[in-house]
Amino acid sequence: RIAYRQGRSLDWTVKSGESASGADFGSLAHWVLARWDFDGTTLAEWLPEAEEPRFSLVHRMLPPGVRAEFRRGAARRELREMLSRFARTETARTLRSREGALLREVPFRVQDGDLLLVGSIDLFYEDENGLHVRDWKTTAEAFAPSEYYGAQLDFYAYALSRYRAQKKAPATPLDKAIIYIRPGEKTASPVHITEDATRAIGARIHEAARVALSGAFDRQLDKCGTCPWRKDCLGR
Repeated sequence: RIAYRQGRSLDWTVKSGESASGADFGSLAHWVLARWDFDGTTLAEWLPEAEEPRFSLVHRMLPPGVRAEFRRGAARRELREMLSRFARTETARTLRSREGALLREVPFRVQDGDLLLVGSIDLFYEDENGLHVRDWKTTAEAFAPSEYYGAQLDFYAYALSRYRAQKKAPATPLDKAIIYIRPGEKTASPVHITEDATRAIGARIHEAARVALSGAFDRQLDKCGTCPWRKDCLGR
């Protein structure tokens, strides 16, 4: 949608200089991350070599739109290497220790007044410290800015908080974090979301929905400094 409004080519690639990128690679990574146990020794179960017996089994399990990317040996090798390095991080160790509590690729539909909140959360879990919402990114921070995707996590966190409130669940601390799995990218410390912040997020979501329905998409030039496409944008 952003590319269309900026008059750019809709080629579904990320100009990041990375050897594997784009929507298909990201979809394959997310599919694996929804099933993998974050242990480097088990990666071959989900990203086997083409000559291995399990290759056909995993290929059949994949959504049809991701199978072509899976068949690319270069994509599987890069993803194996990426996830193998990630498995050695403190973030992966924390997730392994929470394995039984992790909820992954969770779709939701939450009615919030006159607005229906719809989406799918990459990962969240609850422990003695509260509720933790996480989102995977296979591209680098420079090409998937946390400023943009932090808003996506805000949306997920707000939907969770509204769902829990409607189910009369006890109030609990809530935090969010983007997990960058590409080597060289460090996952930032989780950001705690206060009750006041949650209410403010809800107000922004409702305002964004109103603007979307009105079609009044005013330019926000204050975002240009952090936009990955600022050199190509035709709308400035």
